[in-house]
Amino acid sequence: MSGPKIASDSELAEVSHNISGSEVLDDEEAIRERQIRLKVDFRLCTIAGILCSLNLLDSGVISSASVTSMLADLDLDKGNRYSVSIFIFTIASIFFQLPSTIAVRTFGPRRWFSFITCCFGLITLCTGFIQTWKQMVALRILLGASMAGIYPGLGYLISTWEEQQLRFAFLQSGQVIILATGSIVNFGLNHLNGHAGLAGWRWMFIVQGTITSFIGVVTYWWMVDFPENAHRSFMFLSKDESAVAASRIHRDRSDVHADPFAVKKVLVHALDPKIYGLCCLFFLQNVVSTALNYFLPIILQSGMGFSSNESILLSAPPYYYAVIPALLSSLVGDRYRMRAPIITFNCEGFRFTI
Repeated sequence: MSGPKIASDSELAEVSHNISGSEVLDDEEAIRERQIRLKVDFRLCTIAGILCSLNLLDSGVISSASVTSMLADLDLDKGNRYSVSIFIFTIASIFFQLPSTIAVRTFGPRRWFSFITCCFGLITLCTGFIQTWKQMVALRILLGASMAGIYPGLGYLISTWEEQQLRFAFLQSGQVIILATGSIVNFGLNHLNGHAGLAGWRWMFIVQGTITSFIGVVTYWWMVDFPENAHRSFMFLSKDESAVAASRIHRDRSDVHADPFAVKKVLVHALDPKIYGLCCLFFLQNVVSTALNYFLPIILQSGMGFSSNESILLSAPPYYYAVIPALLSSLVGDRYRMRAPIITFNCEGFRFTI
């Protein structure tokens, strides 16, 4: 009866060589995936941050302009006309969010984000030349429709590429910083009052609209496509790198290739009660944050006696501070899986604004 076969030295050496070779390949693959991930972060997160910031800036120019001569020039100071111009923007945005997000997949991120960014840039630019409050309301409707796809569309695109938590935190923080800086820029633009026969508030819309339109054109080349089509993006990933990225995503969650759109799939989520609970939370949070965004300069001017330029400038500091809790909330929530207590804590913070 023969005993167990003992491997020879040559066989052991071959096994050892295969194991070490596999480890080297794993290390090389990990390094390559890390390099691709950094490349994706640089391209996708930068343009996403810029577009989200432009979204906030262009929709919020009216806030800084509200403490200049704009309300009187356009008769927006009568009744609730100013509030209507803000309200109607939100209604248009809500109505077009789902169609615009679907269009990202239909037409591709590069074409769609470039198109809608150019659109709301041109609308902002045109706002600098309007003469009546009715024209303001009409342009605010168009602005809401064109901006509707920025947040949900970019959120969808990022979710197909990346782990989301920390990236969204930095994205939100960047937006807040840009929004605060926008108030400082508007403070400077208001000093152009009278140049070329235009009021200061008109320069705010004209300059920011022009910049946005230009970035909209650049977006066509800078924006990246979905992972399965990443090699088609301008000077981004090669076919091999795109395959590696797609393979990593497939291992992670097996959804590289999107399912065809169907109304039934949308209705399945529409019947989920959690969706409506989150909608209520988001709505209540936005009631406060939107009110602060649009009415803070007016509160500073009318309620606290600051001048027009001082009101615009003093609107900036709260947003710079907001970066700290935005990052901490995301980091702590992701690290300790404590979403509900953090949301409750932040809601209590909003309560102090009453």
